[in-house]
Amino acid sequence: MPLAKRKVQGRGKQSQAKYRQARRAERRKLHQEDPGVRRNQLLLRSIKSGQTVVLTSFDILRDGRASQSGWQGAEPPEYRRKQIRSRYKSGRIKEDLSRFLPLPYISKSSTLTNKSTQKKCKKGVRGQHFPCILGHYRQSAKVAAPCLTGWHNKHIEDAEFFLQEELVIRLNKFVSSVLCMAFPGVHKRFQECAAWHQKRFHIKARFGSFFNMCINGIFPGHKRVHCLPHSDSKNPISVCALMVYLKPGSKFNHTQRSWLVIWEAGVIIELPPWVLLIYPSSLFFHFNVDISGVFLFSSSFFFS
Repeated sequence: MPLAKRKVQGRGKQSQAKYRQARRAERRKLHQEDPGVRRNQLLLRSIKSGQTVVLTSFDILRDGRASQSGWQGAEPPEYRRKQIRSRYKSGRIKEDLSRFLPLPYISKSSTLTNKSTQKKCKKGVRGQHFPCILGHYRQSAKVAAPCLTGWHNKHIEDAEFFLQEELVIRLNKFVSSVLCMAFPGVHKRFQECAAWHQKRFHIKARFGSFFNMCINGIFPGHKRVHCLPHSDSKNPISVCALMVYLKPGSKFNHTQRSWLVIWEAGVIIELPPWVLLIYPSSLFFHFNVDISGVFLFSSSFFFS
């Protein structure tokens, strides 16, 4: 009589737990020996779980605006800037944006209450908000060595207190890790730049890989930051990390409000709060727009 074929059972719960524990230990050891393995795994996961959009009509070398020196960005011609801003103010800009590619997302301070500051920012080229820049000013500086920005220098105690906040520390680490994962060449350049500045001027990049952080402050009585058409042409040709913050208790319908327009690229990007966007802002004319009346869909639209 032939022996009955043995039925192979799955691992028991205890065995499964030991197996997973051993696998985690192996992965930790591998990541410690070669940190690049973990970074590549995260990059591959982000590519697989996200979407990649290729714009055949856009080329950053051809359409991005750089200065003749190649060091920093350049503004569009004056007549073009005036034309875009005029259409933005009249609302006719939505006629132009209807031809853009939408990229939906899948898945109280003493300074802000200062009347003089409010008056100054009311005619701000970037919008009616307070651009609070922290860190060392380096680009196009007229001084021999980099120095702290005006606001940072005048409010040194508040600035240092802010920099020690756990949320800010974690945010800096997060942005730097994503930059390293997604743009390793840029991250390497940043590290070399930071080392050069530390050796020459004895200053450090206070924001992970970045020397500056700009917090767009919302004035009392205003509900949001909504940028007008502008360029960051004085910034070096590199990348800017952008993130929308949300005030406690407030509501923000990111499926319809304040999408980011990158004019030369012809795209409008939905940016929910606390989602990171990294792009070379110095090369493009950009601004915020509410998409109501521009497209006949909300963020439930996606590419397949």
